[in-house]
Amino acid sequence: EKKIDDILNFDNLDVNKKIFKNSKEKFNFSNVLINLLHLIKRFYYTRQFTSYDHCKRFCNKKFSNSYNNLILQKIRYKNFSETSDVKKLKSSSFFILRNIVRKIKKNKIKILELGGGYGSDYLNLKKNIRKKYDYNIIETSSVVKIAKEENLNFCKFSKFSKKLVNLNYELIYTSTTLQYLKNPLQIIKILFKSSAKFIILANNNFSFNPKIFSQYSFFSQNLFTKERYQLQHDSFSNKTILYPNSQFSELKILEIAKESGYEIFKVYNGVENHGKNSYSKSIVFKKI
Repeated sequence: EKKIDDILNFDNLDVNKKIFKNSKEKFNFSNVLINLLHLIKRFYYTRQFTSYDHCKRFCNKKFSNSYNNLILQKIRYKNFSETSDVKKLKSSSFFILRNIVRKIKKNKIKILELGGGYGSDYLNLKKNIRKKYDYNIIETSSVVKIAKEENLNFCKFSKFSKKLVNLNYELIYTSTTLQYLKNPLQIIKILFKSSAKFIILANNNFSFNPKIFSQYSFFSQNLFTKERYQLQHDSFSNKTILYPNSQFSELKILEIAKESGYEIFKVYNGVENHGKNSYSKSIVFKKI
């Protein structure tokens, strides 16, 4: 592991070079060792913690700033900008967003996405449904910084604030994001205080007995395109990444929604749950 980690020095990293190369599918001993290494590291680094802060300190010893790491987000932007076909960028829950937008009978729709990356789902939405959009994305400070540097003006990129959430939206949408926050239920309460007609909470990491786990992955698992599902056989793309993952209660979300005047509109199976005794589900809520 040390040999792999020492190959790359973050301080001297040139994020503009071509970093992910397609490797031919073939069986060899080196690939077997790489896969075995990942299994060992996943076993070693996946741990349960009593608090989010404790988990974050553990993760930062291996990979600083978790999902807000500037180097990681520059790599994700490079993957985003080099992908010519926007269909390859859409998330696994994009179809939910598309279906709900079709139900909103307005020519201009105001949408807030929590954790929207560099606007992948927006670009696909614009291509699928030709309407006017006022699309706002809440992201980490590193993503907002890169979006401004690269002049991504097709969406509005902002860091989280209660004031931003309370603006008048037709739709609030978040996918595979809440679990990486320190207190997901607190954020959910803020979302449901808005006046949005629909709220989509997609790919949630639910548990009947919520815990906090350190989540192990590597660079190529954090891409937007299909390569994220393929183990890349080079040292750079296999760089270890660790970040906290917070399970939370579906029952408590339903209580919050009901108290805020929302009802369940649609339920889908989710993806990407993490930790022991967890399950994933996507839920669409509608304002009563």
